[in-house]
Amino acid sequence: MTESSDYLILGAGVFGASAALHLIRAEPRARITLVDRNAASAPIRVAASWDWNKVVRADYADIEYMRLALEAKTLWASDPLWAPFYHESGASWVSPSDFSQVVRENYRILGVESGLEALSVDEARREFGGVFGDGDFTGVREVFVNRKSGWGEAKEALEATIAEAVRLGVRYVQAEVKRLEFDETGATTGVATAEGERISAGKVVLSTGAYTAQLLADSGREEVLAGERFVAAAVTEGFAPVEDEKLYGGPVGISMVPPDRGASNGSVPHSGDKTLKFWGQIIFRNTQPHVNGSQISRPPSGPDYAQLDVPKALREDVDFAGKSIYGKLSDDFKVENYRICWEAVSPSEDFIISPHSGSKNLYVATIGSFHGWKFLPVIGKYVVQMLRGTLEEKLAKKWAWDKTLVPPTHSAWPRKELILNRDPSSCGVVLSTGANFGFRPCDGIDVDAVEGGLKLKYFQVHTLWLPSETDMVPFPGGPREDRIIFAEFAVIGTSLNVSKNLRSYSIPEDPQAYDCGLWYCVEAHEVRVDAGILREEVVGAWSEARLAANYGGGTFQNLPDSFSADPAEEFRVIEPFIFSGLNANTSITDMSKGGVLLDDMRTTREKALHEAFGDMDSFIAKVARSLSNDARANSTPTTRGTWYRGTSYVNQINVVVRWPWITFQVVMVLLSFLYLVTEMIRTARKPDVRPWKDDALVPLWIELDKDMREQAGKGLDEPDGIRRRIGKDSVQVLSGGKGMRIPAATA
Repeated sequence: MTESSDYLILGAGVFGASAALHLIRAEPRARITLVDRNAASAPIRVAASWDWNKVVRADYADIEYMRLALEAKTLWASDPLWAPFYHESGASWVSPSDFSQVVRENYRILGVESGLEALSVDEARREFGGVFGDGDFTGVREVFVNRKSGWGEAKEALEATIAEAVRLGVRYVQAEVKRLEFDETGATTGVATAEGERISAGKVVLSTGAYTAQLLADSGREEVLAGERFVAAAVTEGFAPVEDEKLYGGPVGISMVPPDRGASNGSVPHSGDKTLKFWGQIIFRNTQPHVNGSQISRPPSGPDYAQLDVPKALREDVDFAGKSIYGKLSDDFKVENYRICWEAVSPSEDFIISPHSGSKNLYVATIGSFHGWKFLPVIGKYVVQMLRGTLEEKLAKKWAWDKTLVPPTHSAWPRKELILNRDPSSCGVVLSTGANFGFRPCDGIDVDAVEGGLKLKYFQVHTLWLPSETDMVPFPGGPREDRIIFAEFAVIGTSLNVSKNLRSYSIPEDPQAYDCGLWYCVEAHEVRVDAGILREEVVGAWSEARLAANYGGGTFQNLPDSFSADPAEEFRVIEPFIFSGLNANTSITDMSKGGVLLDDMRTTREKALHEAFGDMDSFIAKVARSLSNDARANSTPTTRGTWYRGTSYVNQINVVVRWPWITFQVVMVLLSFLYLVTEMIRTARKPDVRPWKDDALVPLWIELDKDMREQAGKGLDEPDGIRRRIGKDSVQVLSGGKGMRIPAATA
């Protein structure tokens, strides 16, 4: 079904809701559609503006934002739509910088009575009834207090804004937008939703916050990509019930102490709920490979961005805020609920309110940079001016899509990566109740937000058909003697527990995992060894495939040249995965959508797949790491070295025997030999006695090969048995009684 509007606003957060309200006020006859993935009154939403409460202040070092914030504060205090949600509680700002002096000068230039005071530390400790008396003021010369600042009831004010826009004629649609739609000239014509509908419009406005870069990339036109203009970033917050009225009825507290931890932390009271909200200092991103070859920071996939699934390190970051601001007073309360708040942040902390230069009829009004909520009453007015081409020139330049980018120096820029690690005691692909999937990093990554890029320290294995009871299956498409290939491409999957009956499960929308960790896609990995340490990173991902004509499976197609894939190789979809509602030989561009998991391990191979992918830190991962280190230690490449950078290509099968395995047999053979020699000497003068031919030796039947195979095979069943065989020694023990040694010379 196709629907049409004059204006289509994507995202019902601060920018989208305010734009819809101001637009319908300016053009009452216009057909305006406001689309959001969540219902307007949903109990939980992904927008950064959906929150318990937010700070309302005009204290800005940037005089333009101060001017806008003063305009917004006037409406917060006086407009019947927003005044019920505004509380002028005052605010205390603790900073070792000269921020307060810059703010005071801006107020002077604007000729505004600010309500701002600069207090000594001793005075600040006594202010507001001494509520901050035991806080941390290390390195601070003065504290500035603004009694005209306050806070707003965030989600209630946002819901009221949306409701007023709808009352005036805006149509609110709950739908998940998958991509933008373009005509043959590249002009934007509307959007396609996950439900299969198309919504067209004369003008499309992106107010999609942290999802913006992902949406533009998914739309498939290079001209509209976000590039380095902004990044999806997040901060963690939580709230604590409190009993003391000077806390829940007190002022906002903001602190930048200690500054080396990151951005500011803070607390916001909520008098109605008798709670305090805190936010932490760690700002982080979630960089993921996109199928177009780029790296994009995006919120975790799923209906709620996994915002309530907060790792321990980030919870501790929020808890630290309470101690920093209130000191010993924080012992009287405990943060109970935590949330990760995703936002889009620009290098300059500026918004983007601008026509998109890469596509006609496309406009951008988003990028709140963690300070946009307070502008809810007014920001839509400037969006309308932008749409009409009447936006003041200095603001148009400040908020332009194509303005010159500056290096990010502000504290709200994300400098850490998010790694989901719910349980540091285990790693790999895991299952939880309700058939949910999870991903845990391996190899001792014991922090949830770490410096640098995404560095998951495991070596993923090329689509690997594990051995059946008789032999290894050659894959992918190699000659028969190529028993196993470890390469820089990986197709990783998992399945549910083995069941007696054939059952299918829909793939969950949000597996809390990196896409290629669980879905069906090909990953290009760059593997290198620095100072003897194996390092690997994903440099690309691809999920376009053609389904097979028979049961399950399929073949990935159109791999980008950047993958350096051997054209002769086939990269197949693992058979335990099937797709419902799709005909054979169907091409699909995203293997993570529309699939179901087949829960019937009917063959040894399928059971092996299930076991291997059920624990990525198991036997397969151990072998892969061992192979990688051996291969990289040798500088002589194979003929496939140009295709498989940093990988091991193995075609040598050996039975590996360790002396401890055959000690008993060897001793018995030696005893038998001594017995034989003794008997020969004893019977030397008896011509009819031939002990080497006629006499029974030690009553022992030895079949070394069988015994050795049984000993080796136990390694697959014993707890940690394989760990004793994989590690420093490059040995793989296979089921079915075969061992495989990987010599260091193999590359």
